[in-house]
Amino acid sequence: DLGGIGNFFPGPIRFLQDEPDLKGNSRAQNMMFMKTPKLDLKMGNLHINRVMYLAGFGAIVFLIGLFFATSGTDMMINAKIKKSLVLEEGSEGLKRFQKMPFPLEFKVFLFNITNPDDVMMGGKPVLTEVGPYTYDLFKEKPDLKFLSDGMIEYNMTYQFHFNPQKSRGSESDVVTALNIPLLGTATMVEETFPMGLGFLNNAIPFLFPNITDIFVSVTVGDLLFKGTIIQCNYTSGPAMPICNGLKGRAPPTIWREEDTKHFRFAMFRHKNKTSEGPYKVKTGKEDISEVGQIVEYQHRNKLKNWDKNSSCTIIRGTDTTIFGPPKNPHDDLYIFVPDVCLSFGASYVNTTIQHGIPLNKYYSAEKNMASAARDPDNLCRCAKDDDGVRQCLKDGVIDASPCQGAPVIVSNPIS
Repeated sequence: DLGGIGNFFPGPIRFLQDEPDLKGNSRAQNMMFMKTPKLDLKMGNLHINRVMYLAGFGAIVFLIGLFFATSGTDMMINAKIKKSLVLEEGSEGLKRFQKMPFPLEFKVFLFNITNPDDVMMGGKPVLTEVGPYTYDLFKEKPDLKFLSDGMIEYNMTYQFHFNPQKSRGSESDVVTALNIPLLGTATMVEETFPMGLGFLNNAIPFLFPNITDIFVSVTVGDLLFKGTIIQCNYTSGPAMPICNGLKGRAPPTIWREEDTKHFRFAMFRHKNKTSEGPYKVKTGKEDISEVGQIVEYQHRNKLKNWDKNSSCTIIRGTDTTIFGPPKNPHDDLYIFVPDVCLSFGASYVNTTIQHGIPLNKYYSAEKNMASAARDPDNLCRCAKDDDGVRQCLKDGVIDASPCQGAPVIVSNPIS
């Protein structure tokens, strides 16, 4: 009678032929004693010692406890993180995704031209860096909605609030800078109607009264958000054709005041208290690594600002407000930047420990600001001249003119 031995030893147990050893014990009994020293011999039958039951039960409990203390705990933590990150009704991830609980810092440094008269005479400009002028940037998605295909659609809104405590200077500081609306208007006329540059020369005194050169002295607040005036309340005269042209071709940085009929220019006013999008993104419910991944921007799955089917048209990554855990930490992370109409990558550097938590560190990928000579995939960023020949910039800068509708060159901040 083997009793419950089968519960602890799965599969058949073979016994040798029962022959006595030198001590008169059977070999089978010795074999059982060697395999299971807790077995007792009673009345010719084998019985499982109660101690073995308790030891076996205790071992199972210990193993279960060890599992939950290691793998089980990790699984539960990962499951809880996944549940909180998924963009679904009631999740913590959706709450933070829809409205960031804290503002970002938006810092602006400006270069003040201290010798504009010398520059007009052919001299080298002398620049003084001023700032930072720091703004609290709030991001929100007030009209977020769930779609029938399991995706989410929303518009992104931005609000900028000047933070004097974190700024070095005030919005009333006066700086001398290039007259960007003047140069932008000239570029627009040259591209659309080159013969009209003569009209522009006659129109400049009407569009920009008291301006005698390509520089302008303006407050920081007006330059960044409030706007500088382009006078266009004319019904006749040399400025009227230029103003009419602005109505249909003005970039986002120039807008018209309905009450005065003037135009205004500001570098970031079009971003403040306005909506951008719509975005269509994944919720992460099927694959948490894809949470927040952009599927469409402005109802398109590819960008229209660049050469058709080029690498520049690919929309990749998130809007920067959420990132899912990558399947492989060595894979690049991507964000989409609508201000330049491009997706940028961040490459894995190493893993560090902060407060006992392992963190993966990522830096801006080298190809983000690489020239076409160094990375042929970036050839689509090169603008074409009148003869269709591409004019490529060097490493470190990007021509964002196709995105902004105005001559804009973008570079990394100076560290």
